[in-house]
Amino acid sequence: MRLAARVAITLALCSSAAARAATIHVPADQPTLQAGIDAAAAGDTVLVAPGTYAGPGNRDLDFGGNGVVLRSEDGAAATIIDCEMAGRAIRFHSGETRAAVVDGFTIQNGRMSGNDPALFGGGIRAEGAAPTIARCIFRGNSAASGGALACLSFSGHSPAIRECIFSDNSASLGGALYN
Repeated sequence: MRLAARVAITLALCSSAAARAATIHVPADQPTLQAGIDAAAAGDTVLVAPGTYAGPGNRDLDFGGNGVVLRSEDGAAATIIDCEMAGRAIRFHSGETRAAVVDGFTIQNGRMSGNDPALFGGGIRAEGAAPTIARCIFRGNSAASGGALACLSFSGHSPAIRECIFSDNSASLGGALYN
């Protein structure tokens, strides 16, 4: 095969792969965070405008095993997931890998009450999953264990937690993190 033909085929393959990744805007394209995640496929980005996201569809989020990136446009100071003491922000439980990303949110007022391990993790619970959690602020979350974040691994899965701030979270075991 000639070099020019190889280059053309390589460029076509790279272009089609890049074209498949979509950016879904919340709230412009989808009204809630969960609707954005549900509309996304692996490799897509759900880009969230600044604001406070609360109520149904904006807490108890489930990535469903997909490698979706949930990213704020302007960072954690400007983009808040407020659980209103009525649940947690996110539960990873379907074998999500590092490709499932939460980037640049304040996660606040998550609350899970009770000593059942299913209720660990007031802000985020990662069970048998290895998502990436970056540049987030966890504030005012509570649970019996893992006030802000509970990482429960039964098969060697471990989330990547980078550049996060933990403030005023509470739990009997691990106010910030239960691992």
